[in-house]
Amino acid sequence: MKSPRAGRPPSDNPKNNQHRIRLTDKEVKMLEFCCNETGLSKSDVVRRGIEIVHNELQTIMADHQYDSIIKMVLKIVQKSKDKDEAEAELKDLLKGKDENENSG
Repeated sequence: MKSPRAGRPPSDNPKNNQHRIRLTDKEVKMLEFCCNETGLSKSDVVRRGIEIVHNELQTIMADHQYDSIIKMVLKIVQKSKDKDEAEAELKDLLKGKDENENSG
């Protein structure tokens, strides 16, 4: 009879990648402070930092896309002679956007 496999069970989200980074003395103290205050490991603090920066960038990009869409809509409305023409142009714009999203 075979014995059960020894060791830790396989992870659902294995961390197979390693990166070595250089830190200043100040950054090391900041990292240690974060670890001491949160109870997280250095790796976990770095992972959380990556997640925070990533989320901030996603928000900035989404805001930028929103601003671009608003500017485009304003241009269409301003150059259109009437409400129906503006509405038709906006529908065409949105239809094209939907087709691009569905094909990509």
